[in-house]
Amino acid sequence: MGTSSDLVRALNERIHELSSGVAEHDCVCECGDEHCVQVLRLTAGEYHALRSDPMVFAVVPGHDEDVGAAIARTDRYVFVRSALPNALNAPGVS
Repeated sequence: MGTSSDLVRALNERIHELSSGVAEHDCVCECGDEHCVQVLRLTAGEYHALRSDPMVFAVVPGHDEDVGAAIARTDRYVFVRSALPNALNAPGVS
């Protein structure tokens, strides 16, 4: 995961902030492909679980190859854990 996925993570954080109180909202795939604009839908609980680990990114199914170890998989999303240290520089990560 690299700079592109970090920028998309920041976008998804803003979408989440604007969707406060909504049960589900769309997120942009965080696969790291700078041309990817595919959308996945997460519940508020799924989003909070995703952001509980700064090394985990949400990608659409099929975009998880070569981006990290899949740690959760549904028909709507795959959560992958990145081993790259720059994932720690993602917005909202302290």
